[in-house]
Amino acid sequence: MGISAHAFDCKPSEVWHKGFDVGKKYKVKFEALRKKLESNGIDPDFQLEDCSLHGWHILEPAIGKKILDRRNPGAVVWSSKTVREINKNANWNFEIDVVEISTYWSARWFLQLCAELNLGIYFE
Repeated sequence: MGISAHAFDCKPSEVWHKGFDVGKKYKVKFEALRKKLESNGIDPDFQLEDCSLHGWHILEPAIGKKILDRRNPGAVVWSSKTVREINKNANWNFEIDVVEISTYWSARWFLQLCAELNLGIYFE
């Protein structure tokens, strides 16, 4: 399926052992986000209901740097503190191709929801 971003609710050092299954209480919030996007005419990222984001690449222009080195891939983990800082400083004012509009909104709201819920993000 390729690289995705996954929300997690444990210490960053525990992600490797516990994985990124955040549990039902958070899945309800991500499902509500999916429904909110749909009600606004946006086709949400197909992984949102699993607290994940397939279109993570849209985060890169918003934060102004690459997240993963595609030539030397490996997992990247953002702590909940890092997620809150990135969300606060993200600049969503950039041009995107019209075919990426749903991906843009899914990524933007995924990041915001992770920050609000105090969740970290794991890319792999």
